[in-house]
Amino acid sequence: MKKINLLTFLILFAASISYAQYSGRSTLTCFPAPSGSSITGTFNSVPSPASAGTVTLIYQGDIDNATEFLEIFDENGVKVGQTIPSGIFADQCKATLDSISFPASIADLTSWAADGIITFTVTPQTTVSVTLCTPCSGGQVKLEYAPLTGPDDAATTSVDSPRVFCAGMNDVYATIRNSGTNQLNSVDVNWEVNGVPQPVVNYTMLLDTLGGLSASSAQLLLGTAPFITGSNTVKVYTSNPNGVADTSNVNDTITVVVVTAAAPTSIAISNATLTSIDVTATGGAGTIDYEYGPTGFILGSGTTGSSATATFTISGLAQGSTFDVYVRSNCGANDTSKYL
Repeated sequence: MKKINLLTFLILFAASISYAQYSGRSTLTCFPAPSGSSITGTFNSVPSPASAGTVTLIYQGDIDNATEFLEIFDENGVKVGQTIPSGIFADQCKATLDSISFPASIADLTSWAADGIITFTVTPQTTVSVTLCTPCSGGQVKLEYAPLTGPDDAATTSVDSPRVFCAGMNDVYATIRNSGTNQLNSVDVNWEVNGVPQPVVNYTMLLDTLGGLSASSAQLLLGTAPFITGSNTVKVYTSNPNGVADTSNVNDTITVVVVTAAAPTSIAISNATLTSIDVTATGGAGTIDYEYGPTGFILGSGTTGSSATATFTISGLAQGSTFDVYVRSNCGANDTSKYL
């Protein structure tokens, strides 16, 4: 929902993953209501550690006195650390993200990575406001350590698309990486959609070692496959690096569930006049349905419309009034998202 009072509000969510040795970063996530509710940072297909590492909590928010701080816990509920309140980190809605790092022993990393998945929970004290800051009070986790690997080790880093889509034929992209100590000149990339095997892609370009002069990862278009309305499962896994058995299988496979008609992720307003305004719904699929009305109106009682493009104009607004607007994705055949 977006309030229209001739001001522009934009909520952005960002995510990135980079690799030095092993380096993963979870999505920057806003703390939900009610105050004190947690967020999680999950790392999939993590390699076994060869050494101790570092867990970094990256955050922004209402953290400016001794009772306002964030705590981070491992997947066993053991506290890893917390932000330092009052004086050292006096963080009242700062424009840039702050961070604090904690050591992770090889014993802890080995335990966490045993199933190939590591999850952290970040919990704010109930005194941390979830609405005070722009875009929000929130956090993300960065995990770094030297991986235990072998000479020929290919890994699947991510399934990149489809993420926002409608049912039908869609391209599937994934990113693979060389995690071994040998350069890779070939690797098989296997993939499935909803349990149906798709043609294997043989990648034959150089994947350098981590820290090498050339790229150690590559994003591939695996092909096009049919996707049904609702939930779809995409599985991607590497095999036969340099034509031999992979020396580490824990990082080979990623499985994701993607859903048609994903809801828009944010709304921006622009070009305000006395009686009209442009609305842009970012991150939606298909056509954009919208409904608007006086501030506080109940969904179903407002004025509705549909746009084939992400940006549309609402006109005929009363001067000096404020309005709420909701948007959703519409892929047709009753396949719609919830309203944002």
